[in-house]
Amino acid sequence: MFRIEDQTEINTLFNGFLDMMFLMKVVDEGKRFQYAAANDSALKYAGIKRDVIGKFMDEVLDRKLAEELQAVYEQTVFSEESIQFETETFHKGMRQTALTCLTPIHNQHGECTHLLASVKDVTETKNIAEKLERSEEQYRILYAEQKNAESLLIGQKLILEMIAKGSSLQDVFKAISLNFEAAMPQSEVCIHLANERDKRLEYVYSANLSESFIQDIHQIEISSAEESCGRAAFTYQPVILMDIEKELKNDKKKLMALQHGVRACWSNPILSSSNQLLGILAVYFKAPTSPDEKEWGTMEAFTHLAGLAIEQKQKEEALRKSEAKFRAMTENVTDLIVTLDTSGKVKYTSPSYKLIFGAEANLGNSFLTYTHPEDIPAVSDKFRVLLKDKKPSEVQFRYLHANGHYVTIEARAMPVLKESGDIENIVVVARDITERNKHEELIKKMAYQDQLTGLPNRRSFTEEFEGHIRNAENKSQQLGVLFLDLDRFKFINDSLGHSFGDLVLKEVSLRLKMFTRGFGRVYRMSGDEFTIILEDVNEEKLKQKMTNLLEIFSEPIFIKDEMIHITASIGVSIFPLDGHDPKALLKNADLAMYRAKEDGKNTYQYYKSTLDSNSYERLLMENELHGAIDNDELLLHYQPRFSIDRTSIIALEALIRWNHPRWGMISPGEFIPLAEETGLITKIGAWVIRTACRQTKEWMDSGYPPVRIAINLSARQFLQRDLVASIQSVLKETGLPPEFVELEITESTLMKYEETILYSIEQLKKMGVHFALDDFGTGYSSMGYLKKFHIDTLKIDQSFIRGIGTETDDSAIATAIITLAHSLKMNVVAEGVETEEQYNYLKEKNCNEIQGFYTCRPMEAEKIELLIINHMTEVKANKPITV
Repeated sequence: MFRIEDQTEINTLFNGFLDMMFLMKVVDEGKRFQYAAANDSALKYAGIKRDVIGKFMDEVLDRKLAEELQAVYEQTVFSEESIQFETETFHKGMRQTALTCLTPIHNQHGECTHLLASVKDVTETKNIAEKLERSEEQYRILYAEQKNAESLLIGQKLILEMIAKGSSLQDVFKAISLNFEAAMPQSEVCIHLANERDKRLEYVYSANLSESFIQDIHQIEISSAEESCGRAAFTYQPVILMDIEKELKNDKKKLMALQHGVRACWSNPILSSSNQLLGILAVYFKAPTSPDEKEWGTMEAFTHLAGLAIEQKQKEEALRKSEAKFRAMTENVTDLIVTLDTSGKVKYTSPSYKLIFGAEANLGNSFLTYTHPEDIPAVSDKFRVLLKDKKPSEVQFRYLHANGHYVTIEARAMPVLKESGDIENIVVVARDITERNKHEELIKKMAYQDQLTGLPNRRSFTEEFEGHIRNAENKSQQLGVLFLDLDRFKFINDSLGHSFGDLVLKEVSLRLKMFTRGFGRVYRMSGDEFTIILEDVNEEKLKQKMTNLLEIFSEPIFIKDEMIHITASIGVSIFPLDGHDPKALLKNADLAMYRAKEDGKNTYQYYKSTLDSNSYERLLMENELHGAIDNDELLLHYQPRFSIDRTSIIALEALIRWNHPRWGMISPGEFIPLAEETGLITKIGAWVIRTACRQTKEWMDSGYPPVRIAINLSARQFLQRDLVASIQSVLKETGLPPEFVELEITESTLMKYEETILYSIEQLKKMGVHFALDDFGTGYSSMGYLKKFHIDTLKIDQSFIRGIGTETDDSAIATAIITLAHSLKMNVVAEGVETEEQYNYLKEKNCNEIQGFYTCRPMEAEKIELLIINHMTEVKANKPITV
């Protein structure tokens, strides 16, 4: 047994603990409590002085706190076990929250003579929890607005920061639920923890599930007989019930789920780093739902985060219990206690030495014998300072384990002084923090490193950029700041899949990393955007580097037997010529990148101040366009197509407009090319289809004569894999018969993506949807194309109509197209008809329909209704329609 020889050594050992420690003497049978001892940490952080020793608690503390502690202290005196509680105090105007573990100490007669109070400052942890609580509504607003993948990454980084800072599991689970439900708005997240002893799952958190449903799923058996969460926990494999009504076999549980409005459930096991079951992440839906690749990736990401949080808390809880159990200054503390002489030789070690280092200590050796060689200088310096100043010192270092690896130790050394003031020996209290450091390093790595490519991420760029600038400034050097965006990368994702796109990003990242080796650093900002910082550049060197960078992209990428050519548009800004702070330099490089895009891509542009106005407006318009649909700023105008005798409205063409709240009405020519470039055209196109079909069905239901709706589809929409399914869904949702839908595709799109879109056209034709070939005559397509795709209607491009009566060739071409269409039994429409001369010519040549300002301009739905009413009146009078 380790015996403490004198009071001096007792005090020294007492000071070895990093938490605040108070030894209180029980007086008057537990009615009063007298300070018997307090360690250095208590005096430092509690704001009291050494002269409190010998005084009573109610003489030292303010009345309110003394009364609060008195009740707990009295309870502990008559208790056989430790009591843990929280207190709040104010020190120097700041609120402090403390977690106190109060342990009774009994004499040989079983009487409680002292209380040992171990006090831990948990102010920061409480502040984080309160900050999360106050910010919950802000999080909801933020996550509702963020629509792209970047918002998801931001949420995951927030959760990682919370785990790193020791936030409670409830707070971490709340953040996981908010982020997940923002990513999938129709979902409701529920988390269960595993009780392996009782073979069941126990409910711990859900933000939105009803109390009655929670009661029904509060405990779930871990069993192969279960069909959802319980099975996932038993098999360690995900279980997806896409449609509970059809797939769940247990009638009782099916009825319970349906009564609560639950129609689908995804269950994913939460596993530890050693593949032990920690719990289940369950997601419920109000409608039958199956995950796509992206959604399941989100599920896996948040399951992993939940596992990190649970495992971290389990380790913290294990450490807390261990500290509380052995806190009463006995030899059985988990912390290592070592006594050294003034030469550094080991005189004594507590039994925990073997637990930590795997072998008994060799007494008489220097403590530096097994210290890592790289750490010896720092540890030796600390030891010399302690001998000189005779004050406690703290240090972290690596110490050799018996099996050959190094253990990271956190140690506090305290000198034991003789009456003469000389040091008699040194007491060291140490603990193994190897796993804690590994976990903290992992969390830090995940927070600052892009998980896909291994490159430093946007957070790293933000925090490191100023350091690069200061370094260049101190050395009077220039920095090159490159903003790089991959050209047409979304097309690769859409056509070959996100998994394939991820492999492309990895290869590009590897090439960029090799490119910057030795003179720069590359970061992945988001998606297909990268930044590169080039050090110590001049005009000639930068020009050469840009040439080399473009050459990197000239080499094809080979992945899964596919050869991919990918290019990049690059913007360059230079410190200090184009700015002195990170924000300005990054903005200017971004603007230059947009100019590179405008110049045809696969090139680079230096920043020039003249870029600001045009590119900034373009950037601003792109940002505004992202919210146009959600803010109800988009609307449709409709332009009629008339029969050649002008007595019938054959179809209405839906034409999109953008009514911006500040800029007014914006023409499609301004924002549609931008939507095409950014990929927003897919979302906008889907809105047009749904809105146009809904409006057409409303007109039919209101008693207006049925009219076909003509909708323009972009090339991007035709390349969507789910185009047919999405149109089927819209028709089912709106109730519009497919024969009243006509999809317009341009001749150039048809020729460019012939094989890709043929299947979609065939499937839609089978449904009854009509197809029109727009801008015919400009793409040089052959009759073979027209036969192959079974086009219903040809629309003569307005460039040929405009020349009728003035250009002989245009008149001849228009006549030829009409003849060709009729020979193939196709309907033919002349678009852009503006004069009576053009109309008379087309009528003479037996053109079927006309469209243009001569008959009617595009107009709002309300005006179209008036036009149809007027048409119904004039039909009865056998008159041509007038507008």
